[in-house]
Amino acid sequence: FEDNVLAKLSEGRNGVLAGPSPNDPLLTGKLGEFRGLPLDAEKLKRTRNWRLAQPRADGPLEVYIEGQHARVILARHGVHDTLDGHTAFSAHSYMPADAGQIAANVVLYAMMDKPRPPRPAPTVVPPTPPDAASPDSPALDATPPAAPPPGAPSVG
Repeated sequence: FEDNVLAKLSEGRNGVLAGPSPNDPLLTGKLGEFRGLPLDAEKLKRTRNWRLAQPRADGPLEVYIEGQHARVILARHGVHDTLDGHTAFSAHSYMPADAGQIAANVVLYAMMDKPRPPRPAPTVVPPTPPDAASPDSPALDATPPAAPPPGAPSVG
């Protein structure tokens, strides 16, 4: 069902479906001014039937990305069916508390302000050491000049 809906939504468009990167706000819970919970696929609690059928969990979300924008956020495994606090025996679903965390991150992601493009780090230019040959710059070391050799003409 999800693949049919996604195919219809992406028809004639140029995008890609992929899991979010580990440092994506959907998974870290750092959603602009909002804070959700970090979503670690290995720590999210799943129904017993799903754990037996698939011992290692995939990531909880997939994102259809077009350009720089997430157009569709898809949870292939049960989130909606457990939000009411109950799980069906044979369901491949997250347990209610974890389903709520996933849903909360999706809602907070939708509410957050659009991320600003990264700003380049400020360039710090180290001060240039004064040129010892320049008459306007102070001497770099405070040692007095050496005495002229005997018999040398005096300057002054």
